[in-house]
Amino acid sequence: SKPSYEAIQKALELNATFATIGFSKTNAFPGVDGEIQTTAYHGPLYLEFTIEPDGKISYICEHGNEETEYQSGLDIDQAIEIIRSFRGRLWALSASFINSTMTPIKEISRVLPSNLQVMEAESQSLTKSAFPRVESALANTLTDSTRTLQVSPLSFGTFQPINFLKITGSYRAPVHRGMSATTT
Repeated sequence: SKPSYEAIQKALELNATFATIGFSKTNAFPGVDGEIQTTAYHGPLYLEFTIEPDGKISYICEHGNEETEYQSGLDIDQAIEIIRSFRGRLWALSASFINSTMTPIKEISRVLPSNLQVMEAESQSLTKSAFPRVESALANTLTDSTRTLQVSPLSFGTFQPINFLKITGSYRAPVHRGMSATTT
């Protein structure tokens, strides 16, 4: 049978919570009996929430293909609290990979001056599944600015847009081309 409207809404809410916490990949799968399975991945961490036709939710956590946690009979608020509890763990996991992704500083490396460029910092959530597109020339500004962006991932049903801040600062160098991304 088809998943109920309520089950779909719960799946969307879980997926939105995954995104706000910073999970790099998420999926949702409808089951043959009306259940919906939502999953999230971040490095070796895997979370699975199954929304049963009766509305109850079961939860499995795996770390490196080894099951570390299991709970059943959860309501939506309990499931969301479990996801939110991973916020600190995701940051710790990300920090453990920094040494393998950074370029080591050696005494033979010389720092050379370069042209001043635009610097951007934005939310780490929803940046992994994005399609880049080249934009036209951007205006040169001398002050920092902050603006709120809305992200509406493509999905079925209704979805509450996610807001995050994008901080942009530029200096006296003109920008000829910019790169932006649209999340899905």
